[in-house]
Amino acid sequence: MRISNCLSTRWKLCAVRNFTVVVLRGAVHEKLSERSGPTPADLAGHHRSGCIHRCDSRCDRSAEGHSLCEHEGCGVSNLTIRASAFGGFFDCAYRFEGTYLLGMKNAAGVRTLLGSATHSGTAAFDAAHLRGEDITPDDAAGVFVDALRNPEYDVDVAGDDLSLKEAERIGLTLTAKYCTEIAPQFQYTAVEMTLTPLEIDCGGGVTITLTGTMDRARAAETDAGTIIPDVKTGSKVVSNGVANIKARSAQTGTYQLMYEHTMKEPTAGAQIIALGTSSKTPVAVSPVFDARRVLVGNEQTPGLIQLAADMFRAGTFPPNPSSVLCSKRYCARWSRCIYRED
Repeated sequence: MRISNCLSTRWKLCAVRNFTVVVLRGAVHEKLSERSGPTPADLAGHHRSGCIHRCDSRCDRSAEGHSLCEHEGCGVSNLTIRASAFGGFFDCAYRFEGTYLLGMKNAAGVRTLLGSATHSGTAAFDAAHLRGEDITPDDAAGVFVDALRNPEYDVDVAGDDLSLKEAERIGLTLTAKYCTEIAPQFQYTAVEMTLTPLEIDCGGGVTITLTGTMDRARAAETDAGTIIPDVKTGSKVVSNGVANIKARSAQTGTYQLMYEHTMKEPTAGAQIIALGTSSKTPVAVSPVFDARRVLVGNEQTPGLIQLAADMFRAGTFPPNPSSVLCSKRYCARWSRCIYRED
């Protein structure tokens, strides 16, 4: 599928079976369609010209998957972005630019390692069941411990308020709770599946291609249809016994949209499976909610895809000092960021 940003009164339709993503006068919205098969996608609109970056010294740096504009001094014109990273753009575009466009990195903390290792254990449990293989919660715990003790990336064990010993205790408890309390509630059909690339035409010769897998997410069958449960870890993902879905729609909506593009069928919504990494290890599952609406918008309000296209085309990456991830621990750009509020 190719999502195009039309700034004229003409339409571009990109149909996937019985739903259509429409870009109309700069706003993206969804139309249900009786038609199966493609609709005409050759009604081209007029695009504004412009480069994805402000033309400065940073334009010399192109990260993997990016190609440079033909014009001297211009920045990246074609971007390949992991689907799992796209949601972070809407949390803090300034941090996103530093990480994914400028290639800035910092060592992960123990809390990040705890989350990653917990996801490894729970994903191994679900994937084995999906393949019809025998696996126990103890087996999943073994996968968790191995991932915790043998990380594939740099970890700063001194830069967090959590010891590896405490992280192991929390992760083992969460893995057991997930396998015995949460996983039985779902009928999974896919675990961290590979997604068909989705191209977004931002106009002005700038395109974004979303690719990769549904990291930490699954597809599950319900009476209402397929839903996308996304596993989240963190100290604040559960509040008063309830899974926190605030600011989750950008990421889960991306997965919904790309699952539909890959499987050629609509989804019935998304869910958050929350595994709290505080000392009390709370767990919760949210109600089903429609996250994709935030991405596609409607006839009155542009969706996040439209806003992202405008920002990428203009090379605008605004900061968000209110982000919960605005800290030295999570942002490689933090030490040089003039927008942060200490």
